[in-house]
Amino acid sequence: LEETNDPLLASIDKLVLIAVPQTGTPQAIGAALHGYDVALPADWASFLLNAETGRAFAGNAPMTYHLMPSASYQIGSGATILTPVVTFEIGEKTLPFTARYGTEINNATELNEFLLGAEGRPQPEFSDLKNPSKLSPELLQYAESMHSNIDSWSPPTSIAVHEVAGWGVPTLGSINYWTGKECVARTILGICTKKEAKLLYSPVPVVDGDGVVVVPSALGMQANEQATRWWVDLEAHNAENLDRDHANILEVQDVPKLIKQIIVNTQLGDFEFTSSDMPTPSADDARLVFILHSPLALSATDDQGNKISSSLSDVTGGVYRRFGEVQMISIPRRSLPTVILDGFATGSFTLEVLEMTGNSITSTTKFTGIPNSTSTQARISFPSGSIEGASNLQIDYNGDGVKDIEYIPLAGGIIEPIIDSEP
Repeated sequence: LEETNDPLLASIDKLVLIAVPQTGTPQAIGAALHGYDVALPADWASFLLNAETGRAFAGNAPMTYHLMPSASYQIGSGATILTPVVTFEIGEKTLPFTARYGTEINNATELNEFLLGAEGRPQPEFSDLKNPSKLSPELLQYAESMHSNIDSWSPPTSIAVHEVAGWGVPTLGSINYWTGKECVARTILGICTKKEAKLLYSPVPVVDGDGVVVVPSALGMQANEQATRWWVDLEAHNAENLDRDHANILEVQDVPKLIKQIIVNTQLGDFEFTSSDMPTPSADDARLVFILHSPLALSATDDQGNKISSSLSDVTGGVYRRFGEVQMISIPRRSLPTVILDGFATGSFTLEVLEMTGNSITSTTKFTGIPNSTSTQARISFPSGSIEGASNLQIDYNGDGVKDIEYIPLAGGIIEPIIDSEP
C-alpha cells in the first residue's frame, strides 16, 4: 500500500491487523532449526507429518523465512521489553557459538550468521532434531529483501490502523543453548557408569504473546494518531472461558466486537478482556515452567487432581508445548503442581524447572543426565509452588513401584548423577 491515486487504495480507510507477525516471530527459528510445532496433526501425534520431515520442509519453504525475526524486530520498534532471540550459556558444547556470537544474539547480522552455521557447525542428520539445522542463504537473502520493504512501510494518512495483539499465553521468546550431560552407560539397576557432555536447547517462554506471535511483532508499528494498539488479555480470558490462543483469537468475544465497532464507526470500548493499555503481570501470575529433554512423557497435576499432558489440559492456565525433541509445561505456581515422568524408551533425561514472573526467570534448577528405562516413573512435587520448597525428584527406574534413587533440588544448581570414577 502506497499513498497514490489508486482508486482501490482510496476506498480503504481502516486496516485492522489481528495477531499479525509483522516483524516475524522466534517460533520460526525453532521450526527451521529443530522442528518446533511443525508435525501434523500435532507434535505429540505426528502420524500425518513428523517433526523431522516438517523441519526439512520448513528449512526450504519461503514462508518460514518470511516469519524469521527481521532487523526491525531486533531493533525493537515493538510495544514491550525485548528478549534476545538466541542465547548461549558458557560451556564445552557451546564454545563454538560463544566464540563467534558471545552469549546472546540480538541483531540481524548475527542471527543470519547463526542460521547459516557461520561458526562452523555441520548440517545434522535428517533424524537429528537435537542439533540446529543450517538454513538456505538464498532464502534468507530473499526474506531480508522482502522485510526491508514491508517493515519500512507507513500507512497513508487516509488509513487508520488498528493493531491487535494477544497477551498472556506462554510464547517462545528465545532459544537457549547450554551444555548438559547424557548418561551413555549404566548398570542393570540404572546406576550411571559413564556420562558425556551434550548440547541441549531450551525454549524460553514469555507472557508477551498469544502462543505463537510475540507482542513486539504484533504491534510492530509505533503508536501514533494514525495507529492504535490493542492488547487482548488471553490469560484473564482463559481463566474464565475455554482456552484461546493465536489460532483462535477471533473466538474471544471482544475481538469481533472491536472489529465491528471499528467498521461501523461507533465509540470503541466496553470490553472485558481487551484494552489499549498493556496488561501488567502480578505476583498472582507467577508460573512454574518444566522443560524435559528425554524419552519420557511429561505431565503434571494440580492440587485438585486436574491433569495436563500432551493430549489433555484440565489445569486452569496450564499450557503444554512440544519443541522438536523438547517438551514444556507452563503452569501457575498457585496450582501447586506435581510433575510426572513416564518412560517409553531407554536413555537419560534432563529436567529443567524455572520460576517465572512475567518475562523474568527468578529461580531455576536442573537435573541432567539421569538414566531411565522404558518402565521408569519419576515425580517431583511443589507443595509451596516454588523450587525452594519442592520435594526430592524420586526415580523408580524399573517401574516396580519402589523408589530406587532420589535427587535433591537446589535453587540455582545443576544436579547430575555421581559415577564411581568421580569423587
